[in-house]
Amino acid sequence: MSKKVLKLAGRRPILLALFVMATLTLGLLFSGWLTPTPGKAQQGKEADPTPSQETTNCVVFSTKTTCSEASVGFTASNPVVCGLPIIVSVNLVTTNGQTVTDTTYTNAGNSGSNACPDTITTTNPAPAIISRTWADSSSTNCGSNSDNNLSASFTPTALSGSVTFTVVWQHVCDKDYATNTTSVPYTVPCPTITNCTVTLQCAPNDDNGNPRIGAQIAYNFNCADGWWTWEVITDANGNPFPGMTLSQATNNINWGNPGDQIYDGGPATTNSIHVTYQTIYFAPVGGGSATNNNSTCSFQNTQTIQVTQTNAVPPHGIITTTVTIGSGITATCNY
Repeated sequence: MSKKVLKLAGRRPILLALFVMATLTLGLLFSGWLTPTPGKAQQGKEADPTPSQETTNCVVFSTKTTCSEASVGFTASNPVVCGLPIIVSVNLVTTNGQTVTDTTYTNAGNSGSNACPDTITTTNPAPAIISRTWADSSSTNCGSNSDNNLSASFTPTALSGSVTFTVVWQHVCDKDYATNTTSVPYTVPCPTITNCTVTLQCAPNDDNGNPRIGAQIAYNFNCADGWWTWEVITDANGNPFPGMTLSQATNNINWGNPGDQIYDGGPATTNSIHVTYQTIYFAPVGGGSATNNNSTCSFQNTQTIQVTQTNAVPPHGIITTTVTIGSGITATCNY
């Protein structure tokens, strides 16, 4: 064997090793071991974000809406009946309805990025109030309100009756109109009197400066505001008293300010007793008088003036005035 052949034969193991190494390197490259994985950071670089996938292929399959109707009701308050006018009121209470809309899609059963679940939409619409009105049963009084505090302020023609409140509203489901009503009864009490007070022990002089015998006494009526009132005064025989009387109904007279002047014209020259009988009338409406009694309430009162002379010339003495109304009271005046 020549030296040349021996030299080539000595190099074959080296070439074989290089061939094996090249084959392994190519195999690793194609298998992905040496290839960077998408989304993972290489040294010196940030990871690539995974692209978001939006559902854009949802097709509506069906839409179903269910509706629960709203409601309208009333809560009544106690009527305010002390004096006139009276006030009757109720509060309007509303409850919203509810609509629920369920939407389904044709590919609702898909999974992953193609999933299209049902969508539920809920609303709570309030009932639309169209009108709020009221009417009194004992008169022609009626009116309307602009908010949910329904209030009726009026002077009735009778001491008892009822106020009917009516509300028209619109359904939230079928848009039909509905009418709700409620009636609130009332009873108007007569004015009351529990006591009297003396405002002047001696009655003032008349318009001409002449002295009067008597006193000025306040009749402290309660809940008398707004009433029509008048009086009739008679003597012991029932004859009209020949003095000044309030015989024609007058609105809103306050018998407690300044009070009732009870007197007999002077001079008080002898011992004497004067007794008169007074009836005070009240009516919720006008037109009443001594000859047209349309009253609904009345009060009896006995007025007594007693003159006790202590000196004839010049005349001196004591005037005692007594009334029986409002548990009674006595006033004294020295003259």
